[in-house]
Amino acid sequence: MSENENENQEQGEEAAENAKPVDPEVEKELAGIPEQFLDAGDDEEESAAEALALLQSEVDEAKQQVLYARAETQNVRRRLEKEKEEARAYASTGFARDVLSVATICHALSKRYPLNCAKMTS
Repeated sequence: MSENENENQEQGEEAAENAKPVDPEVEKELAGIPEQFLDAGDDEEESAAEALALLQSEVDEAKQQVLYARAETQNVRRRLEKEKEEARAYASTGFARDVLSVATICHALSKRYPLNCAKMTS
């Protein structure tokens, strides 16, 4: 056998191994369909796989966004809790400052205008 015949025989064997078994009725139905449409099955599988991969990446992205949103919500909640505690702790500070201001003024007035309690009782 020549090299060409060996190659042809090997290619024929590979094609026979890769060929899908076809039902005679299916062959009749496919007889009038152009070849370009017959190979569309592989393209559909590839496009379905691509679509599945795209959808999976979108799902992964959506999950990541949900995680970020939850983390942001938790951070806001913690920040508000801290601000609430600080407001509670320092709420009396403003009141104390106002009272101290009034007390300072009263003290200064009492030194300038001392009251003589003995004169008031008589």
